Amino acid sequence: MDEIAKKIKINSKNLINNLTPYHALITAKSYTNALNILFNQTDKAFLAILNKDFWHNIKLLKSGEISNEQGTWTYSLNDLPIEYQAIDISLLQAIYSIWHDLDSKGNDLTNGLTIHVSEISKKTGINLRGKLVNNFIDKLKEFDNIIGVINNNGYYRYFKLLTWQGYDEQTGLISFHSEFIKILREEINNANKLEKKNRYKEVIEIIKPQHDFLVHSNITKERNKYAVELVFKLVILLRQANSPENTHISFKNLMYNTTFEQQYNQTEIANKWNLLNRVFSKFYELLKTKTDLYRYYVDLVIFETTPNPSSLYNVLEISYKEINKTYKYKNS
Repeated sequence: MDEIAKKIKINSKNLINNLTPYHALITAKSYTNALNILFNQTDKAFLAILNKDFWHNIKLLKSGEISNEQGTWTYSLNDLPIEYQAIDISLLQAIYSIWHDLDSKGNDLTNGLTIHVSEISKKTGINLRGKLVNNFIDKLKEFDNIIGVINNNGYYRYFKLLTWQGYDEQTGLISFHSEFIKILREEINNANKLEKKNRYKEVIEIIKPQHDFLVHSNITKERNKYAVELVFKLVILLRQANSPENTHISFKNLMYNTTFEQQYNQTEIANKWNLLNRVFSKFYELLKTKTDLYRYYVDLVIFETTPNPSSLYNVLEISYKEINKTYKYKNS
């Protein structure tokens, strides 16, 4: 048995899968941009793409510091050779959701996760048969030069986003690790713990909601990635608002801190309207077909208005009566 197969066999021991057909979207405030490329250095967590040549001379330590030939350094963001380019946010969200599913079911992911390609197919809706598996692996490896940044009041720690561990063709098992996702989930858990006293004046620990599960995970296979990104953003904003009186979301705010916003800003003025029309028409379609929003909110109405370059500050009109108290997500 080769080294890759041995490693996968060890990591897959007693693994519990049973993945849910929903994405785990991060709704914990200050961490909602954790899976986005650097936009705002004040966020508690975010991603950064480093120049590939930089990786040849450095090593990321468990402490979150960076070691090079001269020693160990606490780099500021301005010291790092950061590149600005779009990544597949929907695929990364799928990876995070798979990790969440396995982690929340008690699997030990200290050294990474191992999962069968058929389980990934069911989770994402992506066909992973034959040579298509290699295409998927190539996409995962595109995250290789990305780091996750944890921001502790201006003190930055850096962790590898994804470390590829191998694929065993005989068993169909894929194995990879994400030190960043592991640390990120620890940070979110700690940030969302509250201590309160009950009526007996005893201190009890309360965990505030950290994730939302209204988006179908097979949205990952959709080709219009910008529309998918807007679906993620809208669901997060609605769940954070948590009130029918607080649904005033401008198109500008919906696009803010997304790769779609980046693309829009880089698009020539003559083509901006066509881009908006293409993305928003798909966005409204996906809200109906790839989310449970219309089941979760009673009498939900989303006015399907397509903005133009001069109306981005207008509000996307959304209304609903209340949350459906009998709502239950589908298991398959």
